Amino acid sequence: MSGEAARPIAGWFVEFDVLPVAVPAFSDVFDGVADAVASVEVAADRWRIEAFFRAEPDREAIADALALVAKGGGWSAPAASIRAEPVADWVQATYRRFPPFRVGRFYIHGRHTRGPAPASTIPLAIEAAVAFGSGEHGSTSGCLLAIDRLRQRLRRPRVLDLGCGSGILAIAAAKAWHVAVTGADNDPVAVRTAGDNARINGLGRGFRGVVSSGFQSPRLAGPFDLVLANILANPLVRLARPLAARLAPGGRAVLAGLLVGQGPLVFQAYRRQGLIVEQRIRRGEWLTLVLKRKAAAGEPAAAGCWRGEEVRRRG
Repeated sequence: MSGEAARPIAGWFVEFDVLPVAVPAFSDVFDGVADAVASVEVAADRWRIEAFFRAEPDREAIADALALVAKGGGWSAPAASIRAEPVADWVQATYRRFPPFRVGRFYIHGRHTRGPAPASTIPLAIEAAVAFGSGEHGSTSGCLLAIDRLRQRLRRPRVLDLGCGSGILAIAAAKAWHVAVTGADNDPVAVRTAGDNARINGLGRGFRGVVSSGFQSPRLAGPFDLVLANILANPLVRLARPLAARLAPGGRAVLAGLLVGQGPLVFQAYRRQGLIVEQRIRRGEWLTLVLKRKAAAGEPAAAGCWRGEEVRRRG
């Protein structure tokens, strides 16, 4: 046999660009199919979706699925590029794409990062190989900002991260308040990944992983002082009643994974459950809502208007 030996492959990337409003629909194509999915703003009117597969994906099936979503939404079908990433290139590319960065008090970095974290920061270590869900996305960074701001308002809260994914929000809450945090997801792989990341951050028993679809598990009965739910707008609306029922008086819900235009829809669902909007945080096209359950009869009723502080930052 002649020629250079084949280089080992770390995985395959599928990449394509879509309009901001189409991000949730096209991301859902890879739910339960890809090993990881990420989206990032590349222009004012364009977002890039990137899916990672450890095994070579079915190109024809992906093209058909994207065409079907495009037809349903009235969009043009995106042209997806699919490329193999050799192991050495994958490691170096991951390091380049995942430099350390800050969100509020939190300092997010991969384990490949050398040197101590900056003074007065809360370090969050995320394995470079699972950099998806690392905190750069607008919905995740909005939740991190919300946690940072709530640090002064809540004392040793009972925390649930619903739809925990990589576990970054659960880890941030555990470190912010030095409490044990429950992380739940309907994907067992996500729960294991979150537990691994928790151990990387030295939490030990500070993370309790639960496999559950919504609030089906009895381990999620509550009450909780803080519920973090970075999922999507429609599931958030469906979960309004059970989520509100598990909030302690004065408890907060941090809701994300929704586009700015979807904010009123989600707010109205939780307003009907007696929650009031305390803050809105905007990161690019993504919105994070901080809602509060009334602690006492003397607090104002849930307002029918769309109010709250809003922080505008590019994703």
